Amino acid sequence: MPICLSMNVYKRSSMSDEEKVGQMMMIGIQGTTVTDDTRYMLNQYKAGNIILFDRNMQSQEQVKELTTDLQKENSAKVPLFIAV
Repeated sequence: MPICLSMNVYKRSSMSDEEKVGQMMMIGIQGTTVTDDTRYMLNQYKAGNIILFDRNMQSQEQVKELTTDLQKENSAKVPLFIAV
């Protein structure tokens, strides 16, 4: 089994049921920065996927900062999947 796959299997096996369900959820956020509402959804619901819309993006630099900040706020054992 490839190393990256075996690491993901290990991470999944150490996740709670709540975290596993969160990995199947994709949420949208408001605004162009991480807000208290976004933090709440990431931490309370353990959302593992985020979709960014036009309303979330102003420039390449801003999107880079937003995605970096989102990853920092993520408390899950695996990185967020961020879709555009």
